[in-house]
This record gives sequence, C-alpha cells and structure tokens, in this order.
Amino acid sequence: MDIEMLRRMALALPHATEELKFSTDLCLCIGEKIFAVAPVEGEFSVTLKMTPDDWAYFLEQPGFEKAPYVGRYQWITVKDVYAWSRDEWQSRIQNSYALIKSKLPKKQREALQ
Repeated sequence: MDIEMLRRMALALPHATEELKFSTDLCLCIGEKIFAVAPVEGEFSVTLKMTPDDWAYFLEQPGFEKAPYVGRYQWITVKDVYAWSRDEWQSRIQNSYALIKSKLPKKQREALQ
C-alpha cells in the first residue's frame, strides 16, 4: 500500500473526494466527512474508521494503534501498511467509507444517491 494506491481505491468509491487538510494530510472524504487519512510526507500510514469490534481486535495486533485525537471514536492508524493484502485494504477502505456515509444527515445521503 502506498499513497497512490490508497487514492485509487478510495476515489473509485461513489462521490469520494480528496483534500489536503492540516497542511500535511491527504484526507479522503464523502460528503465533506473524512473516511481515510494519510500523511503526504514522512512515514506512510493510513487512518480509517472501524466498527467497534474490528477496532478492539486491531488494537491488540502489532502494526496498529489508536488514531490520535479520534481513536476513542473507533478510528485506527495502520502503521504496518503491509499487514493487509490488497483485497483486505479494499474492504477496509470501503467499510470506513460506508460507516462515515451512514452517519451523514439523511438529506445529504439522499443527495448522494
């Protein structure tokens, strides 16, 4: 996994957009809400939203840690970008996208249909 592969996978999802936020982070969004974050400089990692069960499981695995600032909301940072296969990355990115999209206001979700 690298930043270009992350971009390709995320931007292939319907209505996904990208922005550079916080000066150094590539943020992948749905309806202006972030579903994935990766630094554009320095050590590459990816931060994603997880279900509570997946979040608890991955926190116990090497190469994963609670995301700074938003970890308590079941966000995890994948430090070992080789921990997952390409298919697993695709699935995890889609899950993060779906979790964030489901929390958008109803009108906004309907507008994205």
